[in-house]
Amino acid sequence: MATTGFWPVKGKLNEVLNYVGNPYKTTDLKAAIEYAADLNKTDKRMFVTGINCGSFVAYLDMVEIKHYYGERGQNIAYHGYQSFAESEITPEEAHDIGVETARRMWGDRFQVLVATHLNTENVHNHFVINSVSFKDGKKFRNKIGEHMELRKISDEICREHKKSVLENAPFYGGEKEFLANMMVDDQNKILLGRLVSGASIGYHRHEGTSEVIYILSGKGKAIYNTQENGVENGIEEQLAAGDCHYCPLNAFHTLINESAEDLVFFAVVGKH
Repeated sequence: MATTGFWPVKGKLNEVLNYVGNPYKTTDLKAAIEYAADLNKTDKRMFVTGINCGSFVAYLDMVEIKHYYGERGQNIAYHGYQSFAESEITPEEAHDIGVETARRMWGDRFQVLVATHLNTENVHNHFVINSVSFKDGKKFRNKIGEHMELRKISDEICREHKKSVLENAPFYGGEKEFLANMMVDDQNKILLGRLVSGASIGYHRHEGTSEVIYILSGKGKAIYNTQENGVENGIEEQLAAGDCHYCPLNAFHTLINESAEDLVFFAVVGKH
């Protein structure tokens, strides 16, 4: 099975940084690319592939597109991951799945560097996606629909390769716009989320994980259930600024903004 996600990279393109910290706090395009293609994690670049860019010159190729279209905005790239279950997949298979996932997801519009890392118990792929399309110069949009589509494509390709997939996983369902800045590793997910008026996070199960949501501003409701008998049979919990919602291990829940203002929250998902 494969879990997926991505988050924005912010910073200045002319910063020349060596990656020495937590990879999920990447602040520079060059650092993100250097981390993804780290020789110590990728078996001497055997598992590094550039899509619409060279694997050795990805930074220069991406910067060229930005200069051509005159990039504007703070998000200068997106850093994604695709992590597989332990002992289920070989590095070669993981890289093939990662490259195919990136091609189907972004290949018609964006430059992507795909790197397969072998430095943890779970073989995993990293994606660095240019924030500017080489096709028309439009910016990449970080919406819940993109996260859902990435999970859908990843699952489809895993099935084609006869690998397991996560059923009832996060990022299925939901309505309207959900914006999120995420930091993710193999054990935890931390995010700052914003649901616009009338938006919701799709009803999903936290299989092997639990989640704490703290409301920063706005009003909404959570619906949760410890059994798989539908959102209509769940327990409703009204939430406002300062309130906390907890979804226990293996339970189901959704978060809904029924107010006229944005619902802003901080969330932590941890593995058990």
